[in-house]
Formats: sequence, C-alpha cells, structure tokens
Amino acid sequence: MDAGPAPGLWAERYEIERLLGAGERKQVFLARDVEVDRHVALALITPEEPMASGLTLMQWESRVTSQLVNHPHVVTIYDIGRHDGQPFMVSQYMRGGDVRGVLKSARADGVQVPLVTALRYASETCDALAYAHDRGIIHRDIQPGNIWLDEPDGSAHLGDFDLALAPGAPPELADPSVIVTTRAYMPPEEAHSQPLDARSDLYSLGATVYELLVGRPPFEGTPAEIVQQHMSAMPRPPRELRDEIPRRLDDLVLRLLAKSPADRPSSAREVLTALQAIHGSLAADDGAIEELIAGGERATVEFKASFRYDLQTGENNPALQKVAAKTVAGFMNAAGGTLLIGVTDSGEVVGIENDFRTLRSKPNRDGWELAFTQAMANYLGEDGAACLSLRFAEMENGTVAIVRCKPRSKPTWLTDGDAKTFFARTGNATRPLPEQFAQVYIDENWPR
Repeated sequence: MDAGPAPGLWAERYEIERLLGAGERKQVFLARDVEVDRHVALALITPEEPMASGLTLMQWESRVTSQLVNHPHVVTIYDIGRHDGQPFMVSQYMRGGDVRGVLKSARADGVQVPLVTALRYASETCDALAYAHDRGIIHRDIQPGNIWLDEPDGSAHLGDFDLALAPGAPPELADPSVIVTTRAYMPPEEAHSQPLDARSDLYSLGATVYELLVGRPPFEGTPAEIVQQHMSAMPRPPRELRDEIPRRLDDLVLRLLAKSPADRPSSAREVLTALQAIHGSLAADDGAIEELIAGGERATVEFKASFRYDLQTGENNPALQKVAAKTVAGFMNAAGGTLLIGVTDSGEVVGIENDFRTLRSKPNRDGWELAFTQAMANYLGEDGAACLSLRFAEMENGTVAIVRCKPRSKPTWLTDGDAKTFFARTGNATRPLPEQFAQVYIDENWPR
C-alpha cells in the first residue's frame, strides 16, 4: 500500500491523527470519530477480490464479529465500507497494543510477564473464546498478536476474526489443506490437513499461554522445523523453564498442547474454570496482591478505599456498602473479578483499619468480616453472598480485604428495599442495566 492519507478529516467522519501500524493487508491509523467523539482504529484494507460467496475477508470478519458484540473481551467493529474506492474498517481503539508487544517489551527488559498478569490475559482470552465457541465460531489463529489490550496493563480483547470458521463460512475458508494458523501456535491436525474444531483453538491457546509464562513459544526453529515439532515433538514443560509456575498450571498447559484433540480439555469453558481457579490462588499471595495492585483497576479488578468509613467526611457512610455490593454483582454477572478493599483508586494501600472504628461490638478484622458478609447477604441474597471468597493480605500500610467474585450460574440481582437492579461489568466500570436490556443480557449469557 502507499503512504496512506495525511492527517485530517477522512470520509467526512474520521479525523486521522497518526499511523499506528502497517501490515501486508492493511494500514491502521488512530482516528477520532467526530460524530460520536471517540478515538477509533481506522484500518485501510488492501483491495481484495471477493470470494466465491461474494464476500471479502473484511466483510466476513465484520459478519462474524457482529455475533460477538456483547462480550467485554472481544474487539468491537464499529463500521466497514468504502471511500473513494478504498475499503476500510473502523474498530475499537486498543490503547495498550497487543500481547505480542507486551512479550517483546518483557524480553527487551530481561524480565518475564508476571504470573498474575499472564493468567489474567489467558483467562480473559479464554472467556472470549468460550463465548465464540458457544456460537459455533472457531477463531483458527489464537496467538499473542491477535490479543489486544484496551489500556496498558488493561484487559485483554480477542480480535482478528477474518479467518474464522462459522456457520455459512465461504468454502475457501473451510479448505483443510490451507494452513491459516500462525505456525508457532498451529495445532497438529492442521499440519495433517485435517478439519479444525474448537479443540484446535485450545491448542493455539495453550501455545499462547506457554509463551506468556516462559517468554517463548513451545517450539522454535525454521517454519518447517516448527511444523514438524507440532506434529511429533513434546514441548518442554514450562515449569522446567520457570519454577514458580504452579504444577496444576503446568499440567493444564501440557494438556492443551496434547497432539490428539481427544486428549485436550473438552471445552474452552472447562479451561476457563481451571484458569480462573489458578489465577485466584495466585492472587491470594501477598506478592501477587502487590502485582495485582500495580496493574491498576481494569475489567476484572476494582479498588475501594473502604467499606464503611468515608475518608472525606471522617464518618460512617452506609452507602459505601451498597457501592461494594454493586461491584460484586457486576463481577458475578460477567467474567468474575477481584475487589480489593483498603486500596484507593490510584493504587495506594490505606487498609481497612479505618473501617474498624465504625464497628461497635468487634472493632477488628473479625467484626469487619462479619459486617461485610451480612451486607452482601442483605444486598445480594444468601446464595449470592455464599459465592464470594474473602481473604486478607497484611500489607506494609494496612490490611487489604481480597474479595473474589466468581461468575455465577444464574443472574445476580441487587436488592435494596423493594427495588431490584441488575448490574453488569462493561470495560472498567460496573453499570446498571434497565430491565429490558438486563433481560437481553441474561438471555445471551445464561445458562453459562
């Protein structure tokens, strides 16, 4: 492609600011959509011949992604079209770049991606993958370059569905003799020209998680050598390359990388459950909490300075308990998450000791736990409160309460008197949904 358009208004709607990157098929620019005043990624696509179905790859990707718009970990496509004969696609702007960039930076600095961060990226990607698989969509190119971050150290979003298989896929895309997966992450059955299915995506996910954990993919060499190793060689267990990796995570990655699809986990949902459990156990350690705090607030992590004590007024403020309950409900109705109480929005640890002075009978940690559990039961019901995991970390500046909220098998409503409200986690915020939208969200996400 040529140098592309100069900065300025393009297609009477997009104010181009700068080039973000270029590849064989497209140039991607940072632009501002002047109609809705938001930054977007504007991709100018190399003109391509339609497939036999009459669709171009760009049109196919838009059609596939339109089935996934309600998931918080899938890159959203806003618009496609042509301007002066130039095909273009407008999508969600990922300020944090891709996971490949994270890995490259870590290698350049001589460090490894923190385990908690690696597990978070893996869980969020697997969550998106499970959502796609539930709709009959096979991605076929899970790899770090197709996992995007909404902010530096932010939440992960799966993108680049242009080669995905889905009901109604053009015949050219379904040809098993054509290799489409990036070789370092390619399932063995693809090298054998066998049809791919959801378990093929799980193999690629395993290769991606392997690289997140140890800094390199499971197999290296020339393209031909890599393909041969996928077919016949066993990867070195990641735990041998990084001894802090938990054994059950090591076992899970090796199961994902099994040569036979039948030996891999049965579904992305099964893998997601395992990843979330491992992530939760890691985050329980004080060192992991420090990493969690350093990563800042994001889709699966939120901070609250206190549970009852208003730091601005210096008084007990019962409304703060409801705010915490809203966050918990939002996490439970999405992919789950962790609420850290005793940490300010900026990541400063202030501890929950301020809350103790609001407690009459037991102004200590036991009294705090009792008050928290009772408040959650009042707002979320006994069943909802029972699904929470509460632990404490003793930090230098105070005690942090670690509230883990698993995604529930049924919707969680917040009850305040006679009023019931449904909250969902969207990006880094917890938002109430009007009843009609709540019902749509519930229909699309349950049963899990």
